[in-house]
Amino acid sequence: MNDFLKVIENTLNGRDAFISHCASSDTVQIYVEKGSCEITLDFIKGKINVLENAREFSFAKLRETDEELWVTGKAIKKELKQFVKGKNTPFNALFNGSEH
Repeated sequence: MNDFLKVIENTLNGRDAFISHCASSDTVQIYVEKGSCEITLDFIKGKINVLENAREFSFAKLRETDEELWVTGKAIKKELKQFVKGKNTPFNALFNGSEH
């Protein structure tokens, strides 16, 4: 996760967003927040969640809510896809078109 955290920090360079992370025995997550919106990358479940005011909604709807954060999220997804390429991770299902 630390390697990917550096990738995200580089991706966010100059963008108006805040990054944080949480790692414990039962969760490994990275949060990217801007205003009332948040993108969460869950490394245990292999999911990307988008929240506004603690309500989950689709990544596509993020474009309507905060286009700058949507662009940031697209860049993060692109980097994540490259990061997991050739590795066996929970995120592989996300990029292989499978539901997770």
